[in-house]
Parts: sequence; structure tokens; C-alpha cells
Amino acid sequence: MRPYKYYSIMRESKDPRLLRYRMVLSAEKYGIKQTVVDFKAARNTVRKWYRRWLKDGYKGLEEISRRPHNSPNATSEEYREQLVALKKKYKRVGAETIKHIEKLPQSCKTIRKIWREENVPSRKRRKKHVTKQNLREIKKKFALFQQVVEDTKVLYDIPEYWLQMKQKNLFRVQYTARDVTSGLMYLGFADEASLTYSTLFAQYLNSQLQNNGADLSATIRQTDNGPE
Repeated sequence: MRPYKYYSIMRESKDPRLLRYRMVLSAEKYGIKQTVVDFKAARNTVRKWYRRWLKDGYKGLEEISRRPHNSPNATSEEYREQLVALKKKYKRVGAETIKHIEKLPQSCKTIRKIWREENVPSRKRRKKHVTKQNLREIKKKFALFQQVVEDTKVLYDIPEYWLQMKQKNLFRVQYTARDVTSGLMYLGFADEASLTYSTLFAQYLNSQLQNNGADLSATIRQTDNGPE
């Protein structure tokens, strides 16, 4: 199984055009065959976006909507107005209750969608008395290295980094430890997320904290239940 296929990266990408742009530049410089290998994409996919790039430039890398021009099953304007009127009538209840009372055929999801499109304000929940706490003020009272937040992040799901990582054999995983009080951050990098690398990073962190006078017995290490 190839872990970095083009289609897997596209599903996670916030701007698919950027990855397509780099792909067509690769096709222009190295050829379609090599680009297929580098990006783990189908040959027809590379050709399609390369042709659109040649024809329309960067704009041609946008996804063309497949939504039909005509929707015969679309909710009629008259019925939409009826749903808006029902929402005004039942101000304090939601879509589930209105659907049950009025025996509406549409799903609750569809009803809410129509209300949003018609700019119908959502029901306002009554405010509860809450004692506000300023987290920044609380954190200022912590001793240095009293609380350290640790995290492990994979880097190969970042489209802007992926191609450089493949071409230059860069690190694929980032280990992070941040002191809550000062914001001081320690970083570690590895080729994979494993117990070995997590242990090495933890040992390095312990050594650094002790060298800076930290009492490890009083240090709280917070994680997100990952390999760290």
C-alpha cells in the first residue's frame, strides 16, 4: 500500500489547486510519466489537469461542479415559505419537533438547510450564569515547567510539504513539547511515529528540563493519548 497517493492528499487538502499546480509544473518540467510516479496519480488524471492548465492557466485547476442545472426534486418556493412560516409559529422548538407536529415529509436536515438558506434565525438558548475565568491569568500563576503539553504530528498530510518531503527525503513526523507558562517549545523530528522515537524525545526533554533546574516530580505532562 502506498501511503502518499495523490487522491489521499487531495481529500485532506484545503486548497486542491495548489497540489494540482505543482503537479502540472512537474509534468511540464519532467514529463507526464515521471509525474505519475512522483505523485502516485493516474496517467489520465495528470493529463487532464495538464490540458486544463495549458488552456486556462491557474483558473483551469479549479474543480468543475457536477451539480445538475435542473433539479426536478427541488423544494418549491411555496413550500419553502410554508416552512419559514412554521418556524415563526413555533419559535422555541427545533426541526424534529416541528416535523413531528406538522407531519412533514422532509428530513430534519433538509428543513434546517432551507431555514439557513432563507436566513431564518436559529432559536436562541437562554444564557446561564457562568463564572468567567481568564485562562491566561491562571497560567501565569503556574511555575516554570509545571505543565508541559506534548504532541505528535504527522507532516506527510500537509500538501505544501509533501512534494518537498518526497524529493528531498525530509522528516515525516514532528514531536512537540511546550511549556504552558512561558510558551517555550522543544521540537523533535523523525522518519516515523514509533515508540522508539517517542522515548528518545522524552529522554531528551527530561534531560533539558533537569539541566534548567526543573523538578520533574512536580511537572505535569499532558498528551492527547497519541504515541508520545
